[in-house]
Amino acid sequence: MTTIGPVEQWAHALDQHREWVRGWISDSETAARFDSDWGTKLQVVSAVAANLDAGDTTAWQALGVVFGDALALATDLPWGEVTDEYGTDPGIVANADMNAVVFPLTMLSKRAERGDPPDRDAILSLFQQVAAKAQELAQSGSSGESPDPTQQPEQNM
Repeated sequence: MTTIGPVEQWAHALDQHREWVRGWISDSETAARFDSDWGTKLQVVSAVAANLDAGDTTAWQALGVVFGDALALATDLPWGEVTDEYGTDPGIVANADMNAVVFPLTMLSKRAERGDPPDRDAILSLFQQVAAKAQELAQSGSSGESPDPTQQPEQNM
């Protein structure tokens, strides 16, 4: 049986990943926008990704958390924890009634591990695809509208 609930077990680990990524920001304007602007989050993810080794799974997963934060901001969907027979994992809950959850923690790390670490264009493309699918799933259970995550963020960082 699968259950979806609020983030509890993973809260500390997710915060640690966010802080690690935040440590890469040297510009005060970017730092000021980081918590509230999904485009800024994607810019930071892309910039940090350019400096990582493909085998640094923990670092890629930290970027996955911030990638997930950008998804949550752009789509107005919450983080949650999914528990099933295999354990508990954090994800962005698109539609709890349908058990529709996106798992950004490992989206980037899995690509890096298979020898294809995502660059800026791949990260933006993945974001657009996942955000569009998450919104589609979310709206299949409601009629609410969310911001348009298919718009390109500004290129400043």
